[in-house]
Amino acid sequence: MLHGCAACGARWHRDSQVCPSCLGPAVRVEAPETGTVVEHSERDGMRFCAADFGGVRLICPVASGDPRPGASVRLTGRGLEVDVVDGPADVIR
Repeated sequence: MLHGCAACGARWHRDSQVCPSCLGPAVRVEAPETGTVVEHSERDGMRFCAADFGGVRLICPVASGDPRPGASVRLTGRGLEVDVVDGPADVIR
């Protein structure tokens, strides 16, 4: 679940009862199950990606797959961990 604004439609992840864009009232909205990798990184053998989920960017640990920019990811149900479900559109298979 994400927070969304009843007035302007903005979405955000952090806990706030008012919209950071227009100060309108917050409502709970369902987060999309899939997102798109914006960038990725690796540190100490762990892979992470910044993924856009319906206008909200989250930093997620990568459970499986190649998190190249443009790849589709799906939340695994274990926190914010994601699986890469499809490569970028410009990759020839």
